[in-house]
Amino acid sequence: MERIEINGFLTIDHADFEIRKINILIGAQAQGKSVIAKLVYFFKKYFSDAFYQSIQKFATKREIDKKCLTQFEQIFPRYSWANQEFSIVYKNGDVEVSITRTKAGNKYTLKFNYCKDLADFHKELKNSYKLALGRFTTEIEQEKTPTRQDIIFYDTVSEKIDNSTFCNMFKGSIFIPAGRSFFATIQKNVFSFLVNDIDIDTFIKEFGARYEQSKRLHQIYQSDFFRHGKTDDATRKKVDKLISDIVVGEYVYADEQDWILNKGTRTNLANASSGQQESLPMLLVLKILSRMYEKSTTFFIEEPEAHLFPISQKQIISLIATIYNAFGHSFFITTHSPYILTAINNLVVGQDAYDKANGDKNKLKKLEKALATDELIRLEDVSAYTLNKGKLESIIDLENRLIGANLLDAVSDEFEAAFSVATEILYGDD
Repeated sequence: MERIEINGFLTIDHADFEIRKINILIGAQAQGKSVIAKLVYFFKKYFSDAFYQSIQKFATKREIDKKCLTQFEQIFPRYSWANQEFSIVYKNGDVEVSITRTKAGNKYTLKFNYCKDLADFHKELKNSYKLALGRFTTEIEQEKTPTRQDIIFYDTVSEKIDNSTFCNMFKGSIFIPAGRSFFATIQKNVFSFLVNDIDIDTFIKEFGARYEQSKRLHQIYQSDFFRHGKTDDATRKKVDKLISDIVVGEYVYADEQDWILNKGTRTNLANASSGQQESLPMLLVLKILSRMYEKSTTFFIEEPEAHLFPISQKQIISLIATIYNAFGHSFFITTHSPYILTAINNLVVGQDAYDKANGDKNKLKKLEKALATDELIRLEDVSAYTLNKGKLESIIDLENRLIGANLLDAVSDEFEAAFSVATEILYGDD
């Protein structure tokens, strides 16, 4: 089981979030949805990176701790929690990693820690790598054909991690932040933006590198390199069609710029609609990197619905569900949109209906007319929460097997109440 527990950090009083394959955080702005997503990403990505790099550099646990705390403060500046005591604990199976800040007298202590079993495993990997490098050096001195150093690292470290009980701690993660339209304005200057030490949000800069990588690989994507049989080809065509429908055209990368081609007309992304500017970078990264990266990569997506019409929001969820089922990736979504919840609900109910049909061809045929069966999602694979006044609340109704039914009803009730008063005055008897 994977989960994160947060106490007293920023706007979050208490949150205990069980992480599954599809994770949804919905709620009003400025409640802490992005904070939770970024904390989970921090433990899954930045700790994993620091762990690997420390083995290559034969760093100590103290050096790992320092690197992780530096990264933590880069994401969450110290001034934002200067007067807080807090506890953040991430658990993945039997492994526990934490950041705590305690106060004794007038002194605060910020501490990063992870469990002894993982610390012992780290020492074991460093020793194995050191011995392997020693053999590598001897081969060079004896003028034998040496094995490449990166292969040595893979054989003695990466492969051991993949086959260990800690393997789930080191799966891939990709963060797709809000504010993606930023890249529509700097198309030819993305490389300069990435290599220069510009003071900008860590997640925007990191995503910029992912986006640039995806643009460069887009041409290869069209070739046979990415094809793996008829089933895979059908998935590719479906993904392409969904993306084309959402951005209203085909993506073209030419003259180091992004273009959308629709009915013979080419529009530069800088001059496209806000919905196209916000969605295209996200869609391109999902399209390319979902195929390139190993199974069980987690895609963190902030506000996938940004500037999109409800039908397009539904298509975004269709795309996510298709990738989830076809490639085994996980998703962590923050959203303001009830349409996102409704779209996921339909796929969950569809899965229950599919199971209940129990192979009945007539029922399945009827279901397939309404819902694509390669998009269906099991409720057991979903975690869904809302944040309100610093508290995290699950919005999964296990009895009715629905997500956010009460939340959706509350939104509808508020609109309906205002509408009823207005119509009563408009049409009622004097």
